[in-house]
Amino acid sequence: MMSENNYLYASSLVRASEKGGSAGERLETILSSANAESLCKNAAAIFGVDEKSTPEAVLEGALMRCISTIRSAVPDMSVFAPLLYKYDCNNIKLALKSSLLGIADGVMISGAGTIAPDTVAKCAETGDFSKVPLAMGKAAKKAREAYLKTGEARAIDLMLDRACFEDMKKAADEGNVPLISEIVSATADKVNILTYLRIGKMNMPEESAKALLSRALVVGGKIPHTAFFGDIEYLKSNLGNCIFKKAIAEFDGSFTALEKVLDDIILSLVRDVKFKAFGAEVPIRHLMVCEAEILNCRIMARCLAEGADKAEARRRMRCAYV
Repeated sequence: MMSENNYLYASSLVRASEKGGSAGERLETILSSANAESLCKNAAAIFGVDEKSTPEAVLEGALMRCISTIRSAVPDMSVFAPLLYKYDCNNIKLALKSSLLGIADGVMISGAGTIAPDTVAKCAETGDFSKVPLAMGKAAKKAREAYLKTGEARAIDLMLDRACFEDMKKAADEGNVPLISEIVSATADKVNILTYLRIGKMNMPEESAKALLSRALVVGGKIPHTAFFGDIEYLKSNLGNCIFKKAIAEFDGSFTALEKVLDDIILSLVRDVKFKAFGAEVPIRHLMVCEAEILNCRIMARCLAEGADKAEARRRMRCAYV
């Protein structure tokens, strides 16, 4: 599946499906939204999907359009599974909480994962998770048992997030696409960095903080887990060749700003792909740019709800100029 010739059709199709206008023009269109209604209209135009009653409904349609295009074109979608497991993970967590807490049906947020949402819902109802990715299936069963025993809803998130990265790393290794492995590794490091910093701000007793950190750190990154069990200077001195080294050195205490910088660094991994005629990397870039622009629309929706001005919204936007 690494042969570039296998992706001649896929590369042509995803590029043909991309809407006109530059990334900068699309960003300005998002920023021009004056309210939720205009954001719906602008997002629908940007992504080439039907206009819906809420921005979130439009964005789900945009994501599904992107993934459906990739699915219809690539020779083996399992190669791209590591990039979609996050949607499975969210669906499994929501389905478990829905089942255990008695929440009404219809809480599934996305059909973008590798497993159909109704299948995930049935797994949560029956306790049989054999149809979901292996590590997440085992974690879901343990999380269900843990919640029934302790009532700790947080255990569901912690167990599933960790298992998700186990499945991501395994599938990335098996798929043998170096760019996917880079993205998975960088994403794991990003999650662990933000987790470490957020737990550090919780003013918990040291032993309690370490215990929570041990449960929350995910696998697959380049930063050793031991680097997170010390102060910020200890972390900085143990980052190795992590691509986030400069970002951590310049961290000023703003989680919002840091998360943007980390996301932009991960996006930069696909920057050179736009000059590549064909290959597995082309649909990877297509997905990541789409996800970044969807995130920018969500950021705009939050800014509108908060009454933040256009300048503030622009500062928060991810760089989709890749």
